[in-house]
Amino acid sequence: MNTIENSNDRKNGFQAMDFFRAGEGVIVEQNTINIQFENNSATGIEFRPGIATAENPIIVRNNMVRIHSNAGYAYPMIYSNKLTDNVYVAHNTCLLEGSSSGSGCVFIQDAVVNLNVSNNILVNNAGGYVFRMTAPAAAGTQSDFNIVSNSGTNFARLGSAEITSLEEWVTTTSKDLNSRLETIQFVSPDDLHIVSAENVRVANPLDYVIYDFDGSLRSSTNPCAGADEIVEDQSPLSLRKQSLT
Repeated sequence: MNTIENSNDRKNGFQAMDFFRAGEGVIVEQNTINIQFENNSATGIEFRPGIATAENPIIVRNNMVRIHSNAGYAYPMIYSNKLTDNVYVAHNTCLLEGSSSGSGCVFIQDAVVNLNVSNNILVNNAGGYVFRMTAPAAAGTQSDFNIVSNSGTNFARLGSAEITSLEEWVTTTSKDLNSRLETIQFVSPDDLHIVSAENVRVANPLDYVIYDFDGSLRSSTNPCAGADEIVEDQSPLSLRKQSLT
């Protein structure tokens, strides 16, 4: 659990969390990343690469990542290097702001194996993409049940192809069949807890993300996408060990 804040706009390519050759069993969770840049690019959580097994994968869950940038690119979640395999990216909240037409909430650079992206809130208000990935990366990626929004002309970029909408993305890739476009209201740009659960619930409970960012028990039938779970009449619980089964 870390809080990483950076408004010192001096270094291009700032990496808030950079995992180099992360291995099986690594869990990245409950991190808050808030980057406020005007001129330089930045990434939130980056793997170069993440190498694990189906039995003991890498899990990235319950993180809140906000990047404001006016540079050519900014990526809250980035997976690079062709060796990346067996990584589960679930129940994270990502917000991009500023003016960055090349930005993407999730950027996957090289061929991967069994990269799962599900139950996330992915908002790009910087004029860029929700998803940006190469064709080999897309072939090894499973993505669904995400709540998404973007202010750019195109929804995604697949290789050199511009994908104009979520509907075209689904048709082209057969991914995100159950993902939805929604307008999300956060407490503030600096606090990515959600104000309401009304439009963010997904019928996709994951047994490896039982609790949320604050330690609250998630719904066993229709949890909130993203890092924050709103449960009526429930006090936050201590975060317990969660496992993939």
